[in-house]
Amino acid sequence: MSTRRLLNTRLPAQSLLAIAAFLVVSVLAAACGNNAETGAGDGGGHDHDALFEVPTDATAPTIEIELIPDPMQGYNLLIETTNYEVAPEKASTEAVFGEGHFHLYIDGEKTARFYNPALHLGDLTPGPHEVTVELSANDHSTYAVDGAKIQHTIAIDVPEPSEEMAMGHKTHELIAISGAKPTLDLSVSADPKSGWNVEAAVENFTFTPRETGGEPVDGEGHLHLYVDGAKIGRLYGPWWHIPALSEGSHDIMVELTANDHSPWSVDDEPIRAMATVEVSAEQASDVAMQSTGEHSEGKHDHSMATASTLDIPAAYADVVIEAAIVDGAVTIDRGNDRIEVDEGQSVGITITSDVAETLHVHGFDVFLPLDEGATSEVAFAVDQSGLFEVELEDSGTFVFELLVR
Repeated sequence: MSTRRLLNTRLPAQSLLAIAAFLVVSVLAAACGNNAETGAGDGGGHDHDALFEVPTDATAPTIEIELIPDPMQGYNLLIETTNYEVAPEKASTEAVFGEGHFHLYIDGEKTARFYNPALHLGDLTPGPHEVTVELSANDHSTYAVDGAKIQHTIAIDVPEPSEEMAMGHKTHELIAISGAKPTLDLSVSADPKSGWNVEAAVENFTFTPRETGGEPVDGEGHLHLYVDGAKIGRLYGPWWHIPALSEGSHDIMVELTANDHSPWSVDDEPIRAMATVEVSAEQASDVAMQSTGEHSEGKHDHSMATASTLDIPAAYADVVIEAAIVDGAVTIDRGNDRIEVDEGQSVGITITSDVAETLHVHGFDVFLPLDEGATSEVAFAVDQSGLFEVELEDSGTFVFELLVR
């Protein structure tokens, strides 16, 4: 049976910012359960019910996770393991005992595959959630002992965002490195199963997830990852998995940043590395299914392949909005219908509808087909300021507004 600890974090903003070592949990949890969902973070085709049994004569790996509030947004998830080596370069290959990567589940649904010992959870909606990390083998089967999965679950109660946190990301000036100059190289390779694996090789630099939001310290911080100019992730290690990209050319960039998110620089130039990937039609074949589901009736003639649309899961965006349409009524997880974001951020929308419709984000030419009784999602870059309406195109039903500052 999984060990869980319920943590109530409904605290004022001052308390959230003050407790740097909040929510420390160090328990090994091995649980039987049916976590068979194939989340958007990993593409289709994996059998996540498959188990990789620890040999009887071997010492089983262990996992401990910890969650600490991020001063800017969300939480930072920290992972410790024993008898286990993360092997990103072997992801989607044959299982080898003692190797693999991590799978993240939010409320029982798989949301990401990741490789680093820390991960930023940027936008959990207010309310109770369960965060689970399980040990996966190279072939994506789950490590287990006598049928019990090796995983760890933490229950949290996410507070409503404070006015201070709702202000979002701020613009940061370049900071010059005064000590040893870090070097940064980037390589992107196709994952044998789905998506792309990013490796940002950095020297003279230390990843400091526990210090995120603090004062800049020379040679410390994290990376920001961009796809086609839109930020899609904060990296606390050199590796990242991009689930899928559409056919054609895509620019991938990583940038070295300080604890306070300011870009590190040398000679007034930010420390960045870039790579361009060419995605074939075969490699991109699962993008539409991951983003919008199958629409076999062909009722919607709007394409999602617009200038601002991103080929990433909605959960990877800077700001994630969840909505539902039931009997013509709209509900928004944020409790209001005007949502403020910063220009330059990415926005992800996840929406469930009880009717076939098309969601239209005005000003960005984003159209999301909705199937009756299904959940659909889209992510897009916010590259202009103003007030933009989001509505159901066919019926004209107002859903919410985006206020971009």
